[in-house]
Amino acid sequence: MSSPYAGSVAVVTGAASGIGHATASRLIELGARVIGLDRDVGAPQGVDLRVTDVTDRASVLAALADLTSIDRLFNCAGVTGAAGPETTLRVNVFGLRDVIDMVLPLMPDGGSITNIASVGGWKWDKNFELVQGFLATVGIDDLGDWCTDHAELLAPSAYPFSKQCVVVETLLRCAELAPREIRVNAICPGLVDTPMLGSAPAGRGYVSAFPLPFGRMTTADEQASVLVYLGGPDAGAVSGVILPTDQGLLASVRVGALASPFGDA
Repeated sequence: MSSPYAGSVAVVTGAASGIGHATASRLIELGARVIGLDRDVGAPQGVDLRVTDVTDRASVLAALADLTSIDRLFNCAGVTGAAGPETTLRVNVFGLRDVIDMVLPLMPDGGSITNIASVGGWKWDKNFELVQGFLATVGIDDLGDWCTDHAELLAPSAYPFSKQCVVVETLLRCAELAPREIRVNAICPGLVDTPMLGSAPAGRGYVSAFPLPFGRMTTADEQASVLVYLGGPDAGAVSGVILPTDQGLLASVRVGALASPFGDA
């Protein structure tokens, strides 16, 4: 039986490390042609890695210039809040959105877009109007002023808000692209054992205070397997799903079995 990915073209941002690296590797194994976009090198063997900054539109356009069709997009590039509010939002929100905008003209009907949000953005519904307004009205040129005006919201880290934006962007794109049968989904990992975790504001010391329902962090491979499923034709009826991949953390918090690590805001 042939792989559902055989002969397809997939773009993976953040392909040089962490979940992006694991996703690109799995796609190669499944027979896809994989174009990796990352500012660093180190993608799996077989990946066509193109050194690209997702916050630089010209860089992304140049990386995609020779492609005539892209079947699947996996947005795995991201930074922690340690990068500072403006950079965090530039990469996690604007970079993700710009890559989608540049890939869509090359994506045939029936394609898929799969994003990485986070359990950190779990209260997106309470901030929906603010997030939707941000996505609709704030551009790169006014981002710095917006961050200054909303410093309290973005403290101590802009990461949760950035991932709330990823959730809402995913839902908006799902509705927008449904007539083309382009599916848009996102996963919400908890703590994942990747190099990115070490750059979080509290570093790996954060792990000891964060609930781990299975007693361990998840792996990049575990997250990649879900991304690849959601992005593939076996999930042909699945769109608009924000799927926790957190060992049941959010479920346990909601029923009171675990204390919330997210605060009251």
